[in-house]
Amino acid sequence: MDSLTLRGVVAELAPYRGLRLDAVTAADPWELHLKLEKGVTLVVCVHPDHNALYPAPADRVEPGGVSLAFARAVEKALAGSRLAGGRQAGLDRAVALAFDRRDRLGDTRRSQLVAELTGKGGNLILVDGAEAFSGKILDRLREDRSRRLPRRLAPGSHYETPGGGKADLRNASAGELARALESAAGDGPPTARDLVQAWSGVSPASAREILRRAGVCAD
Repeated sequence: MDSLTLRGVVAELAPYRGLRLDAVTAADPWELHLKLEKGVTLVVCVHPDHNALYPAPADRVEPGGVSLAFARAVEKALAGSRLAGGRQAGLDRAVALAFDRRDRLGDTRRSQLVAELTGKGGNLILVDGAEAFSGKILDRLREDRSRRLPRRLAPGSHYETPGGGKADLRNASAGELARALESAAGDGPPTARDLVQAWSGVSPASAREILRRAGVCAD
């Protein structure tokens, strides 16, 4: 899933704001089904070969049949909460699904299920905090496998997005883009992997297209 597709999916979540979360199940070790009231299921998949996020009618989603500790942790933390919406991290392929619930004093408490739809590095992180992409990690599907800038995702750690430190070139001029392309190359011609690691919101597919249009042979 590329960043522009993800932006469209996040916009499609608006009609489901306020719906109560009834259950969380796992279709497999990579895919969670967030079952909302009124027959709506949010499917979140971080399989290395197929990242996905989409709402679907519950009767069109294959029932989850895998016992997954992370799914149980998410259901316990978000029990009785309501979907407050989704927010994308700039142009990065990460989205925070916010859920609100009432604590014992009647105050609103927000938690987030952060889906990092970043290909082979995809992950799901449960975060306690009102601000999107910020707060204390409650649990995670797996450890960060990044070789470049691995993050600490242990429960109790502060959450940081995988795109931290990447260049945001949304408003860059042609000259700035050319310089950024040159700096991403290092000692040799730039590769698609170089752009994904250096630029915010760039997927492997879009990186290859950028290199093609720039007259550089993409890897």
